[in-house]
Amino acid sequence: MLEWGDTTNTLRSIRGELIIILALIIGLTGYAHCQNVAPQLSTTLVMVDHSSKATAAPLATPQSLLVSTPDTFAHGEMPDRDIPIAPKTEVPLGDVARWYRTHDYKPARASFVYEGGSN
Repeated sequence: MLEWGDTTNTLRSIRGELIIILALIIGLTGYAHCQNVAPQLSTTLVMVDHSSKATAAPLATPQSLLVSTPDTFAHGEMPDRDIPIAPKTEVPLGDVARWYRTHDYKPARASFVYEGGSN
């Protein structure tokens, strides 16, 4: 018979029940993960074939922004393909290394910066 101050037996019985419940939960979830069941809601992906390809078309005519129309366009709008881009001139890395070697370039040493400390 359990007495008021005797808690060791009740803790042992509760601990045993918790271990059994935990083992049951782990076993059931492990069994569920081992099942090789295909999902019931699986669908196949069908890619849509667009018969009309992209074509270049002229832009809309400029309109005043003060008139309430469903479509408004800014003046001077032009497509990206019509914007002239200057070609990049890149210097080969070997030429850069040769320049540094012939000009005896010595970078300045970094100075020590102490922040928040007392010197």
